[in-house]
Amino acid sequence: MVGRDVVDRRIGELLGGEPCGGCALLVEGPVGVGRTAVLRAIADRAAQRGHAVLSATGSRAERTVPLGFARQLAPRRSPDPVTPEDRVLRFASLAGDVVEQAGGADSRLMLVLDDLQLADPESLEFVLFLLRRIPARQVVLVAALQTPVPAAADSVAFVAELSRTLRVERLRIDRFSPDEVREHLAARLGAERAAELAGRAVALSGGSPLLLDALVEDHVRGAAPALEGYARAVAGGVHRGGPVVTEVAAALAVLGHFCSAPADSVTEIARVAQVGREAAEVSLQTLAQAGLPAEPRFPDAAVRDAVLDRVDPARRADMHLAAAGVAHESGRPATVVVDHLLAADRCRPGAPWAVDALVEAADRAVLDDEPEHAARCLQVARHHGAAERTASLAARLAAVLWRVRPLAALPPLDEALRRGVGDHDAAEAVRQLAWHGRMAEATALLADLARRAELDTPTLSALETWARHRAPGAIAVPRQPWAGRARETRVRPETDPWLQSAALLADALEHGTPGHVVTHAEIVLRDVRHGRGSTWSEEAMVLALEVLARAGRAADALARGEQLLAEGQPVTGQARTAAVLAAIALEQGDLAAATRWAADALRVLPVAAWGIEVGAPLGVLVDALVGTGRLDEAARWLVSTVPAAMDVGLAGLRYRLGRARFRMATGHPAAALADFTECGAMLTRWGRDVAGESVAWRLGTATARLQLGESAEARRIAHELVSTRDPRTRASALRVLAAASAAERRIGMLTEALELFESVGDIVGQAFVLSDLSEAYRAAEEIRTARLTSRRALHLARVASVAPLVRELEHVSGADQSDTDGPGTVASALSDSERRVAGLAVRGYSNREIGARLFITPSTVEQHLTRVYRKLGVRRRRDLPPDLWAEVNRAS
Repeated sequence: MVGRDVVDRRIGELLGGEPCGGCALLVEGPVGVGRTAVLRAIADRAAQRGHAVLSATGSRAERTVPLGFARQLAPRRSPDPVTPEDRVLRFASLAGDVVEQAGGADSRLMLVLDDLQLADPESLEFVLFLLRRIPARQVVLVAALQTPVPAAADSVAFVAELSRTLRVERLRIDRFSPDEVREHLAARLGAERAAELAGRAVALSGGSPLLLDALVEDHVRGAAPALEGYARAVAGGVHRGGPVVTEVAAALAVLGHFCSAPADSVTEIARVAQVGREAAEVSLQTLAQAGLPAEPRFPDAAVRDAVLDRVDPARRADMHLAAAGVAHESGRPATVVVDHLLAADRCRPGAPWAVDALVEAADRAVLDDEPEHAARCLQVARHHGAAERTASLAARLAAVLWRVRPLAALPPLDEALRRGVGDHDAAEAVRQLAWHGRMAEATALLADLARRAELDTPTLSALETWARHRAPGAIAVPRQPWAGRARETRVRPETDPWLQSAALLADALEHGTPGHVVTHAEIVLRDVRHGRGSTWSEEAMVLALEVLARAGRAADALARGEQLLAEGQPVTGQARTAAVLAAIALEQGDLAAATRWAADALRVLPVAAWGIEVGAPLGVLVDALVGTGRLDEAARWLVSTVPAAMDVGLAGLRYRLGRARFRMATGHPAAALADFTECGAMLTRWGRDVAGESVAWRLGTATARLQLGESAEARRIAHELVSTRDPRTRASALRVLAAASAAERRIGMLTEALELFESVGDIVGQAFVLSDLSEAYRAAEEIRTARLTSRRALHLARVASVAPLVRELEHVSGADQSDTDGPGTVASALSDSERRVAGLAVRGYSNREIGARLFITPSTVEQHLTRVYRKLGVRRRRDLPPDLWAEVNRAS
């Protein structure tokens, strides 16, 4: 036996030469050191030397079964017919069977008793009875006993009584020394592998043969995870220690799940295990002597899990709850308390500190962008906290869930409304009701708050202002408009500053004055990451991006929005930011970006979760898909089910515009005109027929009138829009006006429209105007100019991915494309820098944008273009050959 030289020698002395009789050998040692292996070795040698060997093994399951242990010595015996009250007769009958099983009274007998500490008391009495009736010289008793043994154990009294009958010798079996570990590994794995693994094996096993064998098996199998068998062996060793040891070990594993140091006091461990302090001390001693890695608190997660897997889930939850109380009373970090409460899945009754800890943890999780963890904390607090806090906790939970799963927020929101939301949660309840289209409830709550004055006046005014902007078709004009309030009356300590910002930005958008609040919008976008504790920070962020775009800062809005997405946001915030970026990109004529952002928004947050706001990303996506010619995809998106309440807000307006353009593209101008007209009626009802929101439906109406042959009405609408100061709107109106005007007037209008689109870098607008201009030149019989213009239009249409226009231009131009100069011919006279500038100019970028891309000033760009015009013999930007775009790629 490896590592058992002393034991091996003593066994040889006891069994060598003349038979040893009248002696008892007690093999003692902690869990997992191989006591059973020693007993087997003794029994095998005794049998070889002619002893009759009878054995029995103690079992925790039979600890309460009378004579369950003793009957193993004579297993073929039938049940004893003698009544239990006649103990002497019963013992005598069983003793006779044992002697008969051993081969008679003259046989040399060895009794091998394993796990003596688990034998039932009656069996121990019987063994003593048996030994007193067999001549001492004919019997040898070998027993294994687990240590440490509690002083009150039955086996202690048995050993004391045994010494009066036989000569008792104790043989201590302990864990392997480091040298013995290496010897054991070498016997199993070979010397080379043993040398590599010895250090780790000593550290993990503590010299325990049980754990060492498990490590070897894991190594041989290549188990994944690597310590799977080892973890099971530790759990098995704990179980062998007995119920109290198992409870204490489970308590250590529970405590170690969330904190590894410092070690808890024995009193705290006893509290979690729900055992006495003395029992806890003995159990800890048992674990330590067995080499089981219980300190500090089972440091390996796999071992902890294996130990706890053997504990009933309800009992494990009780332990975590007790551990939370211990951690709270000991002043340990709040995270430890909360982790135990979450593992228990409940709070301790009558312990407000538990709910407070969970709420604080939820608030911290929100700031750390961990809304799912925050929701978990609030769910536990809501289900097991005090009844008077249920409404507030439900409202908080709804706010957190809305960040990641808006539909999942409805049940707690309904509970909060049913129980009555307090002052702090009322604004959030209105916001979510409006999102889900439950406008009747939202307006009723606003009216109730105003009547009862439960919110301070600035908060109510800000809330009404924001709600009016989001759903003007359902929310009346605020009783105290935000714009009319003095600064001092807008701010109160009780008012959420992010709600104030949302109201300020919403008010500016409603009244068409975004330029007045651009600075505040920039501040909001700069500091929004610090406001994650308030759901209103997301509202302010979305509105700030819209303000920048409406104020002529679309490029800045796109850049900041992309940066916000890169920094990471909860699901709902990510989807809403993408939707705003899609709308801005569409207005800028970037169809590819608009399609990508809108599709991302609807992928991150499904259609059903958007509530009445779904019209915004859906309308933009359909509009962009129509522009790029992907009508089949647009049709599939249009069959999505949208809420009927969507038409009370701007998102519904955006959806109707997208659907109208789809109807136009599929040959249904009358249906499109109905949608455009309804958009105008909606804005009129809302009192929102202001610049920006009114342009899209008016241009759409004019275009639809043109397709229906109503040129006079189209001209009237276009004339109304031409006077605007917005270059993109004026350019679009000029294009419609040109189409509705006489042929000889078109070239001038379209030329101005092209210059306006060039000034704002709208490639799609340039492509369509160039296409119209090419037709106008053909009508004027300027064929060469028409061809060059058509080539430029085709090039820009391809760049902008406007597939319908590309197909149209390719069909019209046909063989004209073969008349172009060969690659490089046009640009051969230009320097590299001139080719780069000219190529970007052909691409449609403004001088400022070209300078930003090439890191030169706008004046330098203008100088380069002047030289390019002179070398190529052209007078204006629009006369540049489109082939220059290919040249700029080669030059780059």
